[in-house]
Amino acid sequence: MRTANWYVPAISHAPSNPFYPHVSWDQCGITAVCTRKFECFASAIAKAAAAYRVPVADVYRAFNGADHREDPVDKGYIDTDGIHVSDAGRAVFAETLAALGYEQVKPPR
Repeated sequence: MRTANWYVPAISHAPSNPFYPHVSWDQCGITAVCTRKFECFASAIAKAAAAYRVPVADVYRAFNGADHREDPVDKGYIDTDGIHVSDAGRAVFAETLAALGYEQVKPPR
């Protein structure tokens, strides 16, 4: 078993998906507060997974960089709808999961 945290697709580029607002975090002036919340979300996933010895793929870092401020659109990881991953993004997601290895995960005692 493996798990992953998640990426932020709309830091500086507004999504073009009709079901999402056409504004980015930067355009709304909410990047700092949303980044802190997303970091809490990623931390909660890591803590819950650690309790059960489940490896976590850090997709957030892979897509949004070490400081979590990089826009994955600029890297080509987000598809034309501005939300979902592109072929390049799927490859990065898969590589991040594969980097965890394939050793058996043992349940906690």
